[in-house]
Amino acid sequence: MVDRTEQPPADEPVTETDRDQHPTDTASRVHLRSRLRRRPVLRSLAGTGLAAIAGVAPVAASETASDQTETGSDTDGDTGTDATAEPELVADLEPPALPENLALDDSGTVYLSLAVTGELLAVDPDGNQESVAQFDVGEEGALLGIVAVDGTIYALVNSGESETHGVWTVDIASGDTERMAALPAETAPNGITIDPYTEDGFLVTDHLGGAIWRVTPDDATVWVDDEVLDPDPEAEAGVGADGIAINPDGDVYVDNLDYGRLVRVPVSEDGSPGELDLVAEEDSLVGADGMTFDSQGRLYVAVNARDAIVRVELGSEMDDSESIATEDGGSMETDDNESMAGGDSESGENESIERADNEPMETEGGPTEAEDNESVAADSTGSMPTESASEEAGSPSIETLAEGGLLDFPADVAFGRTDADETFLYACNFAIGRFEAEEETAEPSLVRLDVGATGAFFEPNEFVTAGETADDEAASESDDDTEMGDAADDGETDARNDGSNGVSGDNGTGNENGTGTGTGTGTETGNHGDTEDY
Repeated sequence: MVDRTEQPPADEPVTETDRDQHPTDTASRVHLRSRLRRRPVLRSLAGTGLAAIAGVAPVAASETASDQTETGSDTDGDTGTDATAEPELVADLEPPALPENLALDDSGTVYLSLAVTGELLAVDPDGNQESVAQFDVGEEGALLGIVAVDGTIYALVNSGESETHGVWTVDIASGDTERMAALPAETAPNGITIDPYTEDGFLVTDHLGGAIWRVTPDDATVWVDDEVLDPDPEAEAGVGADGIAINPDGDVYVDNLDYGRLVRVPVSEDGSPGELDLVAEEDSLVGADGMTFDSQGRLYVAVNARDAIVRVELGSEMDDSESIATEDGGSMETDDNESMAGGDSESGENESIERADNEPMETEGGPTEAEDNESVAADSTGSMPTESASEEAGSPSIETLAEGGLLDFPADVAFGRTDADETFLYACNFAIGRFEAEEETAEPSLVRLDVGATGAFFEPNEFVTAGETADDEAASESDDDTEMGDAADDGETDARNDGSNGVSGDNGTGNENGTGTGTGTGTETGNHGDTEDY
């Protein structure tokens, strides 16, 4: 690590992106865009903090972890984790060193982006602090989201200047900085995460434009642009899409700070986004900032306006490939994309259909056994009412883990990555509200709390690799089927299910495993005992 280093000049042009190519209709939102002139970034980020100090920010009715402990609850029920401990101080900072985002590496070092000064700071496991790099954020800009990958920090410089605005890299060992990708100066890049659907890409939220960008060393394009991610145009300082995280199933989640929204973005195997799903919109989530998932799929959110950290149980989610209601005897797809036939099934009435788990399902008026052995009613067409999906999915529950105390406008959270701290959730106290109101009252710091769970971590290209493996297996199975078919065609075709499709050659001599050596082409059908039933 080195002391503050100067950035090399960046002369690459700003990447142009045509939003009209995105499936979301942006034409109807031109008026909104015209109303959202670029505000000074720090003033925008301080808005909710000032509101909280003035006592107008909403406060959730949910219990804090300390309240639960006092009432005698040692565990938090279905989650199976111990009651959350109080936050503990890891490192104190002095204004104007205000940490807006944090990232951890495998050594246990925590990196902090100091928004006001543009400094990247490292805090080792012993609490020692060292400057890694210095960015030029301009007079009205900020250093915001960061992520650590294999000895490199990727940082969002929100300067508003075309020469410096965008995604930068920092070599941790040397402190050298370089701009990886420029973003249009009118954007407000805020949160960043690895894009596991690309080899070297990242997903970046634009809190002013209500968008998510996909950024690689070669390109920067709008990946999602939807009004549900827009800031509140009536707010004194608008912040829309902010924190971003990926759950263990590969879906992308993003929050909207102004409206207290959690939004799910399902992702196809090719990395393209699906239709956005508004998971929650709650007063208790207004001020939702950085967030992360644990390995069990629970979401942790820094709610800066409340000086709080919350955990969100999202409930079970229906897979995108599932089709619930069927029409005219259509099929109902399972998680495995296998079809369960309805009333017009070739298997006939009341015949048993085998699923991947070998559980029988009766399709004509009888019960079907679900994966969890629960009975699901079906009508004569084999369809299920669509309201079952909503009952299955459930509603998210929000639990306040910590509030007040050592927390002063927490802006980001992240899990430890070593054996010694893997169940600790780290949080950085941005303290921007009190800093803007009365500097000496601000308490920027790094804290952590034990939540009894480990984090969900992803590698670049992780889901793409998994998809290719699945494709390879499917291709291999297809090849095996082809070889089997060729062998059967040499003499006689094997009969499947009921044996009625077996075809015996005139001159063929079949054996017990259903393969023949003859060359005839007879047309006699039936199960002759020399074919194998599958």
